[in-house]
Amino acid sequence: MGSDGDVEQLPTKTKGTDAPVKTPYYDVYESYKKDAEDAISKEAVPPAYKEPVKEYFESLKP
Repeated sequence: MGSDGDVEQLPTKTKGTDAPVKTPYYDVYESYKKDAEDAISKEAVPPAYKEPVKEYFESLKP
């Protein structure tokens, strides 16, 4: 995040589909949270994004 509050957006590697979501997020939350924590601990997430990623997953907590 820049000092002016702007956040750089990175492209994704996958394409979305028009298929409806069939699994409620609370059924997959812990798995996704663990994946995010693993990525952060392996430094796969740039340092500037580590805290926002943690806050994002905390905000989704069921």
